[in-house]
Amino acid sequence: MHNFQICVFTGILASLITFTIAAPRNFKNINIDITGRSKSNCRTPYGPSSRYSTGPYPVFVTSGDFNNDKRLDVVAANYHDNTVSVLLGDRNQTFQNQSVYATGIGPVSIAAGDFDSDGKLDLAVVNIDDNSLSVLLGNGDGTFQNQITYSTGNLPNSLAVGDFNKDSKLDLAVVNHRDNNIIIFIGNGDGTFQRSSICPTSNLPIFILAIDLTNDRKLDLVVANYYDTTIGVLLGNGDGTFQNQMIYPTDRGPSSIVAGDFNNDKKLDLAVVNNADDSMSVLLGIGNGTFRNQNKFSVGSSPLSITIGDFNKDTKLDVAISNFGSHIQLMDNANTASVLLGNGDGTFQNRTIYPTGRAPSCIIAGDFTQDMNLDLVISNMLDNDTNFLRGNGDGTFLNQKQYATGNGPMSITTGDFNNDTKLDLAIANQIDASASILLGNGDGSFQKQSNYSTDKGASSISVGDFNNDKILDLAVANSGDNSVSILIGNGDGTFQKQKVYSTGKNPSAVVVADFNHDSKLDLAVTNYNDFSISILIGNGNGTFRRQIPYSVGDYPSSVTTGDFNNDNNVDLAVPNYSSDTISVLLGNGDGTFQNRTTYPSGSSPLFITAMDFNNDTKLDLVVNNQGEDSISILLGNGDGTFQPRKSYISGPYSYSFFPADFNNDNKLDVAVINFLDNTISVLLGNGDGTLQQRIIYSVQGFPISVTAGTFTNDNTKIDLVLADLANNNVAILLNTCS
Repeated sequence: MHNFQICVFTGILASLITFTIAAPRNFKNINIDITGRSKSNCRTPYGPSSRYSTGPYPVFVTSGDFNNDKRLDVVAANYHDNTVSVLLGDRNQTFQNQSVYATGIGPVSIAAGDFDSDGKLDLAVVNIDDNSLSVLLGNGDGTFQNQITYSTGNLPNSLAVGDFNKDSKLDLAVVNHRDNNIIIFIGNGDGTFQRSSICPTSNLPIFILAIDLTNDRKLDLVVANYYDTTIGVLLGNGDGTFQNQMIYPTDRGPSSIVAGDFNNDKKLDLAVVNNADDSMSVLLGIGNGTFRNQNKFSVGSSPLSITIGDFNKDTKLDVAISNFGSHIQLMDNANTASVLLGNGDGTFQNRTIYPTGRAPSCIIAGDFTQDMNLDLVISNMLDNDTNFLRGNGDGTFLNQKQYATGNGPMSITTGDFNNDTKLDLAIANQIDASASILLGNGDGSFQKQSNYSTDKGASSISVGDFNNDKILDLAVANSGDNSVSILIGNGDGTFQKQKVYSTGKNPSAVVVADFNHDSKLDLAVTNYNDFSISILIGNGNGTFRRQIPYSVGDYPSSVTTGDFNNDNNVDLAVPNYSSDTISVLLGNGDGTFQNRTTYPSGSSPLFITAMDFNNDTKLDLVVNNQGEDSISILLGNGDGTFQPRKSYISGPYSYSFFPADFNNDNKLDVAVINFLDNTISVLLGNGDGTLQQRIIYSVQGFPISVTAGTFTNDNTKIDLVLADLANNNVAILLNTCS
């Protein structure tokens, strides 16, 4: 027997950062290996990818084993190009690239079943714009035959599959939105159907569910009547006909329904998401096809689809809901999935929110990774993809742990601040003008934050030993006070009160290096509103001389250091956000710099770093271009000049990135933070200066800065840490490579 889930769509409902790994040649207090120590490698270092491409406007998704390999596959209905996308699950716990099949005009709902009794799953699709039903017979290898079409009523927008007349052949029930009715298509058992009875509903039905509510072995129907704010229950007669509907009130805009035993009384109950009231209604069943009055639970913004399962393995049913929201909303549970764990008595715990893509229209649950834990798959209508959230088996769905920071974390870096050989975290918090320290336990977890005051607008943070006591100190650029704060470390994870030094206007980033070969660390600070970079020469006792400014391009957003011309002097590279350029300032070795040389970047370059991506011992530049959602590599020639950029798709509104060998193949990769769609893209390197197509991972909130390190004392695995601006925390993604 096959189990499937269905969703609904209708036209009514859808009508500045720093990179801080730089250090002087003689600085050896901390050693972060970012190049890998193992010859083994893996394809997905942080678990299965979270996003998979579909056709345009995927409004619906369902699952089934379409190629008989005992792995769940996914199929999506693509409204805008009149196709369905089939994504086959593979042995690597990921999905293959889509295969596309034609449907009628405006496919909005899919049901899977063996319609021709050959042991191979087939597809049935309703097409809202040409009032048709498409049947695609499966070949059993994940491919499908050309569609066979049938006429429906006006605006069909949902269908259910089941044996309604008990002849051991699957039938279909199609909801017709404009006609306010359901048409039953009786299956002939050979993949064809004959139109049969018509059942009236209330106003604007948009969803249908087939289930045996009375335990009489006759399938019944439950329909969501959007306009009437009701659900209708139509008890089955077992001969393909149904009784008149019984009406039960819900909140406004019921849009999707699931059935399950939520209070463990062996009687089926119903859960309904109400799109217009941001709620879920639970109607406990009596056992005879009737239901008690609804109990209501808060979910996210404009919930559109619901699925059920035991997500935490406590034998109590839980629910997961896609919150369609508005694609112009940025917070408040828009574009999310809500998980409500069941208490086993018909009530549910408060929701936990997980990120999705834009306009999540449909959600299903299944064990897609074959680890005995239920996962979630969500169709993101405006991103043209599906979102995969891997279940952990405890009711949670993301491979990340979260720790509180101060208010407005903008920049993050690492260091061993208490000399216990375990990496710790330092975060610059812009809104409450502070630096947070989270001491690491060496097992991937961190202690509660300690906070230290900075000047206003702490926006970038860097580490170094500024007073030569072999203890790490902090430098924080303060955009609100045109200053940089120096916090001297005590060696036990605590820091002294800040000392403040003037910079230019709106300092956006700070880096640390020895610019004049005196074995004392100096600072370079980009001044966003002055179009300049300030050099503060260190005295070696934790103090710094007055700044010396150098002109760069318009709105410099970050800075990196390196010896670009192999003269043993530290040079600078600065992306200029407004002028779409990169300024390179070669160092003279005495703390001064030559006039800038300018290179074209992509649109709105924001963040930059220098590493050797093609293994030729010459430093290259990597910059993210926020205005075009890309990351560019400029290969270095070793003489201080750089080749034209080659760009790669990173993600929407990328804000920060970090290079390291994430999959242990001794080739540098890049992890990119995408601010607008709550994701991080990992682009694996080929070792020749090129990058592979991105692997996408969903993360919480608004990720804005990223760093990496071996936080579990496993020197073969590099973990990621993300600063989440929306939730005032950092999230740890532990590397899963073996």
